[in-house]
Amino acid sequence: MVKKHNELPFIEIKGRKGLLCLVVHDKKNEILQDLPKMIKETIDGSEVLKGQLPLVIDVGQIRLTRKIVLEIINEILPDNSLKLHSWAVSDPGTKSLLINMGFSVESISLENMENTQQERLPNTIFKNSIRSGEHIEAEGDVLVIGDLHPGAEITAKGNIFVTGRLQGIVHAGCDGSLDRYVGAGTFLAEQIRISNKVSITDREQQWWGQSVVVTVVEDGTFRICEINRR
Repeated sequence: MVKKHNELPFIEIKGRKGLLCLVVHDKKNEILQDLPKMIKETIDGSEVLKGQLPLVIDVGQIRLTRKIVLEIINEILPDNSLKLHSWAVSDPGTKSLLINMGFSVESISLENMENTQQERLPNTIFKNSIRSGEHIEAEGDVLVIGDLHPGAEITAKGNIFVTGRLQGIVHAGCDGSLDRYVGAGTFLAEQIRISNKVSITDREQQWWGQSVVVTVVEDGTFRICEINRR
């Protein structure tokens, strides 16, 4: 079973090293008034991580108003028990507004955002568990909103994030990229691969069965970071 995206969705959900990112693509500011409704529909339709991982809302160049921000916070986040980590913005007016409202803000330069759009690989999102015998192949990132069962396998050129139980085999950065990661809501995998590196995990480790993100550091060894869900 293979699912590939040739075009990015207007609003997409991505895993990013222990965070959930809600990315809004709207360079022309065409959907400002409808943005709270569109974000809510995206979250409600995904059944994703309610109360489990912190959320980053990436609005890029969109110029937000105080009214829109309050609608998103007061209506969308409480309904889904999501915890807001920060906003990612490139518009100076939106950045100033959010900081003045007391939010944590990640700055994105227009140049960096444009380069990211050009280099961005297609994403694959599964809204269900991947069962034994299924083999997923993807050109970019993979987000599984569910479990990866024993005997199931994911191979991807990008990052891999499983919101539930990771028990199958995963290979991120299969094109040789070491700057990839594997994340899991509950890590129960005895083996994972990133690029050409293989990690055999020990059930006795304190992070076994926890929420973790796995990366490869400069010396080629694996680094395990537990995700703080609070």
